Amino acid sequence: MIDFSRIIPSPRITSRQKAIKQHQCVIIPQMHFVECTVNRFYESNSMIHRSVLVGSALLLATAALAASPIADRQAVMKSFGGATKPLAAMLKGEKPFSLDDVKKSLATYAEGNAKFVTLFPKGSEKGENTEASPKIWSDAAGFKAANEKFKTEVAAAQASIKDEASFKATIPALLKNCGACHESYRVKD
Repeated sequence: MIDFSRIIPSPRITSRQKAIKQHQCVIIPQMHFVECTVNRFYESNSMIHRSVLVGSALLLATAALAASPIADRQAVMKSFGGATKPLAAMLKGEKPFSLDDVKKSLATYAEGNAKFVTLFPKGSEKGENTEASPKIWSDAAGFKAANEKFKTEVAAAQASIKDEASFKATIPALLKNCGACHESYRVKD
């Protein structure tokens, strides 16, 4: 049995409350190991042990609630769309050139691209209104090559864009590469 008086040190806990809490432990015998482990953490009176216990519980809860690969890749694509809007507006002259905005957009591309290919595991071909073409899985090498090309172009753009002239010389090819991937690896409505 667990001595709950050590877990909740309070002079107001009556013997009846202790009995109720001890009785609850008897009702769930399969939890004995977990209860004993929890009791040992609390008996040690160490904040580190308590933090480890709480952190582990939160980690397990987070892993259980993890999003699906389809939702994750859709989120990446939405971030790419949001990053593309200011670039397209600057190219069209609808928005004044801003090197800071360009850097933010390119950073979004680089961050999303780093994990993008991993978001297409087998079994995620259908569901959740995915627009991913089956060609992604049938031509996995081509898809990975297109992703690597985009990664290389983003890195080159990050290194070379210093002003509006270099922006206008670099970004159209980068956006064309985005469109080419959509043509090959996205199901059209």
